[in-house]
Amino acid sequence: MLMIMQPEEIFKNILFYFGGHVSGTIENIAMIINNEKYRNPRAAEMYYRYVVNEPSDYYERLIQKMSRCGMIRQIDARMLAEQYNYVSLSLTKEYFMAKNGLADMHSVVKYMIRTIEFFCGLMKE
Repeated sequence: MLMIMQPEEIFKNILFYFGGHVSGTIENIAMIINNEKYRNPRAAEMYYRYVVNEPSDYYERLIQKMSRCGMIRQIDARMLAEQYNYVSLSLTKEYFMAKNGLADMHSVVKYMIRTIEFFCGLMKE
């Protein structure tokens, strides 16, 4: 993807790929871990590993690759990855709410796209 797409397109593809591949079972497990992380050490460990650290690591590697390819300016890839991931976590929860009729799907997806545009704007030369 790095050779043929702009950063915004890459992030949008990642968003829509994962959004389209989350099953109800995975969604339910994610919500259980989210709720249990406040009182269950194992759930807290899983939350930090799979929801916070691994996605941040992935985005950091992606941002570093884009920087090495000259697609974006030199930037603190770790900080940007962590901040993007934290915003994405909140928006993912809103997306789950929308899937259950508790939020407006169009508004949530539109804000997800605006968030990608914002973060990619921070990376531009």
